[in-house]
Amino acid sequence: METDLSILVLVVFAGAIGELVDAAVGMGFGVLTSSLMVAGGVAPGVAATTVNLAKVGSGAFSAAAHWKFGNIRWQWFLPLLLPGLAGAVSGALLLSHLPRETVRIIVPCVLLGLSLFFLRRALFPSIAARPLRGGSQVTLDAPRTRRTTRLREAIVSRLPRFLLTGIGFLAGLINAMTGGYGPFATSTLLLVKGGHPRYAVGTANMVEIFVAGAGAATLLMTTASRGFRWEIAVALVVGSFFTAPLGAYLSRRLTARPMMALVGMTLLGINTWSIIRALT
Repeated sequence: METDLSILVLVVFAGAIGELVDAAVGMGFGVLTSSLMVAGGVAPGVAATTVNLAKVGSGAFSAAAHWKFGNIRWQWFLPLLLPGLAGAVSGALLLSHLPRETVRIIVPCVLLGLSLFFLRRALFPSIAARPLRGGSQVTLDAPRTRRTTRLREAIVSRLPRFLLTGIGFLAGLINAMTGGYGPFATSTLLLVKGGHPRYAVGTANMVEIFVAGAGAATLLMTTASRGFRWEIAVALVVGSFFTAPLGAYLSRRLTARPMMALVGMTLLGINTWSIIRALT
């Protein structure tokens, strides 16, 4: 099955725009490109495979740029990567069994709630909850013994490390089924770890290339090997090549509050659109 030249031009453009958004705020590439392919008549399983495979190439450009600009926290890498690979394989296997309509509604609803939280933190920082950071910032409301305080600090310091495992698995699962690694992984990293958003964005981009590869390989061996569109995957990678460095540069240059607002607005727009599309 040949692909129209006009479709390839549109896919290159979508890859460029999707990667610019993805490299800057850690989300958008999979949602934008998969939506375009499904709208063009590509089967959902083939679309998911194409996006995951293309994200290996596009993600490599983005991850290299984030590495150059110092946006990656390597201590988060393995705790996200290993469960992420397991989640990607599980999600690819589930894609052929679970109704896609159910996934398309549940996931954006969860992410829509996260977008509202980020917008509140960006617009009303005085009433926003403090982020967990490396452990968590804990305010002791009443005097405690030294032993109790140490126990509490030990529990809190382990909590974010444990949560990284859950984030990695769920992000891999969601990515294999919907192409939406960034919205979940970047959002929850910001919630759990706090700090400047560029570290969550850069680290998520680095892990995503391996998770997407595992998801694509599993999908190719299961549901989508027939009718796979290699030319569309190449077009997505070509488009992403030109904008990945610019997105990573913007991720570094923007200050924390504008970045948080940008993440929130991006999530709000993407997932509101996804919910409307799923219900219509």
